[in-house]
Amino acid sequence: MRIARPLTVLPLLWLFASPGFAVERVPAQERLVFPLAWEATSHARPFRPVSESALGRSIALPSNWQMQTDRRTGTAHFAYGSGIRLANRISTEAQAENLAISFALSQSEALGLRADNFETRAVVHARGKWVVHFQQRETGLPVWHASAFVALGDDGFVIATGSSFFPAQESGIARASISGEDALANSASDLGTAIRTDRPTETALWLVPVPGDSEWMLAPAWRTQFEAEEPFGVWESLVHANTGEILARENLICPIEVVGNVDGMTQDFSYCDGTSDRPMRNVRVNVSGGSNDLTDENGDFVIANAGSTPVTVTAALNGQNFNVNRFSGLGADASFSGSATPGTPLQITWTTANARQDEIDTYFHAERAHQFMIDIDTAFDTVNLPHPMIATVGRTDNICPGNAWYSIAGRNINFCAASGSWANTGELGNVIYHEYGHGVSAEVYAIHGANLPTGDMHEGNSDVIANFIDRTSVVGIGFTNCSAGIRNADNDLQWPSDNDGGHYGGQIIAGFYWDSWQAMLAALPQSEADQAAWDGWHFARWLGQPLNQQDQVTWTFLADDDDSNLDNGTPHHEFFRLGADNHNFSWPAITVGVFINHQKLGHTTNGSLGFDVVADIQGVGVTLDPTSPTVFYRVNDGSWQSLAMAATGTPNEFSAHIPAQSNFAELDYYVYAADTNANATTNPDNAPSVFHSFDVVFDYDGGESGPGLWTAGVAGDTATKGQWELADPVATLAQPGDQTTPGGTMAWITGQCGPPNCTGSCVMPQENGCNDVDNGVTSLLSPVYDVSGSTAAKVKFDYWLSNDTGLSPGHDPIKVDVSNDGGSTWTSVLNTTVSTNAWVPYEFDLLAYFATPNLVRLRFQASDSGIDSVVEAAIDEFRILANLGGPTDTPELPTALPRALSLSQNRPNPFDASTSVEFALPKPGHVSLTVHDVAGRTVAVLQDGVQDAGVHRAQWDGRDTTGRQVAAGIYFTRLTVNGETRTKKMTLLP
Repeated sequence: MRIARPLTVLPLLWLFASPGFAVERVPAQERLVFPLAWEATSHARPFRPVSESALGRSIALPSNWQMQTDRRTGTAHFAYGSGIRLANRISTEAQAENLAISFALSQSEALGLRADNFETRAVVHARGKWVVHFQQRETGLPVWHASAFVALGDDGFVIATGSSFFPAQESGIARASISGEDALANSASDLGTAIRTDRPTETALWLVPVPGDSEWMLAPAWRTQFEAEEPFGVWESLVHANTGEILARENLICPIEVVGNVDGMTQDFSYCDGTSDRPMRNVRVNVSGGSNDLTDENGDFVIANAGSTPVTVTAALNGQNFNVNRFSGLGADASFSGSATPGTPLQITWTTANARQDEIDTYFHAERAHQFMIDIDTAFDTVNLPHPMIATVGRTDNICPGNAWYSIAGRNINFCAASGSWANTGELGNVIYHEYGHGVSAEVYAIHGANLPTGDMHEGNSDVIANFIDRTSVVGIGFTNCSAGIRNADNDLQWPSDNDGGHYGGQIIAGFYWDSWQAMLAALPQSEADQAAWDGWHFARWLGQPLNQQDQVTWTFLADDDDSNLDNGTPHHEFFRLGADNHNFSWPAITVGVFINHQKLGHTTNGSLGFDVVADIQGVGVTLDPTSPTVFYRVNDGSWQSLAMAATGTPNEFSAHIPAQSNFAELDYYVYAADTNANATTNPDNAPSVFHSFDVVFDYDGGESGPGLWTAGVAGDTATKGQWELADPVATLAQPGDQTTPGGTMAWITGQCGPPNCTGSCVMPQENGCNDVDNGVTSLLSPVYDVSGSTAAKVKFDYWLSNDTGLSPGHDPIKVDVSNDGGSTWTSVLNTTVSTNAWVPYEFDLLAYFATPNLVRLRFQASDSGIDSVVEAAIDEFRILANLGGPTDTPELPTALPRALSLSQNRPNPFDASTSVEFALPKPGHVSLTVHDVAGRTVAVLQDGVQDAGVHRAQWDGRDTTGRQVAAGIYFTRLTVNGETRTKKMTLLP
């Protein structure tokens, strides 16, 4: 069988090199590194039930299993489900391997395995799971990146299986016609370089997929490896063993792009944070003529010694895990020598008097990275990383300055000296973590006999370890200044469209883990959130050795599983799902359990009728306990109260009624249900740590009905760009791409990002300043609210501020002022330069500013006065709580005319007697305001005639055009002005 290939194959270009990687390339050579064309093709289809798969072959898996097919090979790439037991218990590696082989052969059609075309590559055991990996071999040769696996639980159940085996080739496989020596020579010639004769070379014969006339074919290829000085690197190539063509090439030295200007020295986390004393662990301390000891986590050492005579003690930055060396020509490495009296503590301090600053920093941070991995997985210390690993600082050769690299071949880390505008990379903590991360990746794959992943995987996972350790999303802080870096895991990049195969594309997988981790930290204790995120990342690679980012995301869910069944989710499924959704990754769907579907209640101005909490609750693969559905709620942070939910008569629908509340009520609630085995589910997930909230308010504006009486821009504003406007936000790295009104789309933002204010998609980093605030201040005024007579009143809103992505980070504020006299005088309530880069709630008590609240108005101001600053602000979900009877008419004060036609939600809604409908006209026109039933018939005419520009209100008492009371139910108000129409839904109660 052969596989049809697409008409055009566009391999992704990926580079390890930074802008400082100055290499003279031969004119005919367009690329230094590039993947195999086969690997550049999209292959993973979305998960779907086996019964709905289009695999086109016999599948012995249960029909309700979920399966992701490989569109290139036609195999089941990743399939999971429950109910297949192979043994009562798995306790040995041999047992796991034998069971996996038997199961894989029973699925030969789906997986592409035959008795003669595979061998066991690795058996991995961790977290109650056994994963047996198989390598495909054809005609005695291994097939490049062709592997299969079976994942089993300790309890003997099959958890998942999958394969990327290449189909059997009907036309046979050609034999190699050129030698490994010739292939090595071709590799060097194509690169325009000379092979270093003092370094080892390698050649090995593989089978790789290559394009045929119209289909993919397996062909023999030599994998060659050699080291060269120019261009610097350890170069691995795949060379066609018949034509000599270079099919793929990779540099096994992993540098990082680092540029910037530094003028200080640091220890933790970088020179930007200043120096501080920190214990140095695992430093070897020696007693002359005696024994030695390694310092512990507190820096303490204890060395056995006879007698009380003073002895000579020596030490170097050379311990169990790392040996830090100075580059050639920089003199002797850091050392200490002193006299100690047994029994009297000796203080050894590494300073710039006995060490270079980059030696101290590199040792400290490399040890921290090593310990981080040991804390996740003690088995990692047995991985074949060199002990100690050589770390060389102050390098000025090869790709220096402004760089750092890990050598996969030499298995060492290297840091460049400062020069001109480039930092000393040995003084930047997260650069050190990143480079050590390359070593972690290389060894995790090598120890299991797997091929190394592509450049984006290498770089992204190295960013992940740096993000985790120093708990910041930015990698490379200090390269240009102390407020900026070169990559950011807090991003909106999408898989696979934004993947360039290198550093930039690596931010996608880093973003997946960052977003998942941040969601966990917001909902769980820090220790649990940390362990779940770190374990998910590490064991996804340890168990699965994934070769692309989508596979790594899928394996993260498997690593998180705790019951040998992905059907019912995993302990942290919702958090990893959020990270996956944010970056367009597929994820294993939950197909078994109790599911609660509920539309969150929104803020309202009428609490007199109480609130119906309605949810669709059903068991899938389990039996719902019909007595379990419950609403838990609390008012104004009081104690939680429970309400049993009753079936409504609609299939799977349950409802409970929260009692009536005053106009100054803040409510929290969540929905609970369980199956008959007491397995519980809540909405939202992780309640009551996380819960839904809404307010019963005096007045509310989510921006969804148009600007109304809000005023964007006032006399004295000076901003030339990024003025306030009500819009559906388009995301940049500085501006949100969403808003916070449930079911809504609009928010007040400082300048919409769209043509002609930007180019392309408006989400790339170069579009960061797309229509941001420039050259002054822009103001937004709320309507005036009459809260006179209230004895309790507060203001709430959500806001966004980003001012840390330009060249003047942290310079420009968002200011919020409140007036008690309709806008004549102002009092400051918020003035901050702290970027949120997320929607955050804010509230303040009006009585803390005014003893007798009166005519209240808010003013929001964003400004730009920094050089090359990027400032974006946004406001949404504005509400006023006051212990008054209800909303009142806005005082007749001078206001700007509405900017657009709008129809507001009726208030109250739902209603039982009468309701008010408000609409806004930007200019005079003929107004038709009508009420319709669900069949579209006209029930009532509220307005029909010419109206002036401005805000207008109409009342409906629930009667039709003949004066008869209409039945309870759903109705619609429809506003038509000059051919434009707006519609809102409302509910009339019995």
